[in-house]
Amino acid sequence: RKLEEMDAIIWGCPGHFGTISSGLKTWIDRLGYLWAEGKLINKIGAVFCTTATTHGGLEATMLNLITPMLHQGMMIVGLPGNVPENALYGSYYGAGITCPVDSNELIGEEGLELGRALGRRVAQVTDRFTAGQ
Repeated sequence: RKLEEMDAIIWGCPGHFGTISSGLKTWIDRLGYLWAEGKLINKIGAVFCTTATTHGGLEATMLNLITPMLHQGMMIVGLPGNVPENALYGSYYGAGITCPVDSNELIGEEGLELGRALGRRVAQVTDRFTAGQ
């Protein structure tokens, strides 16, 4: 499907020194035609990020992912503090996961729970918003 046909859009990438990976940034930069036509205005947006180290730039990367969504006129959905999965481990900006390079586990259970929580929240907000249209 095309982005302009979607009700909700979730972008995610690894954090590279606190910012978006170059491949995703290049792709996002090519969405100017959608901005010019206002095609993503009022779409629900959310983000996630992975880093190899604790405090490796998760929130900075997520903020960098959110910025082009705001320029596109999208409405951002994050994880509020009352979401149990977010209370101790997460971020308000989206799902941020640390995947240590010295671990055999690709993603821990806490990370999976954060991702599921963000997915549920995006679905709930999108359902409410699209029901009102």
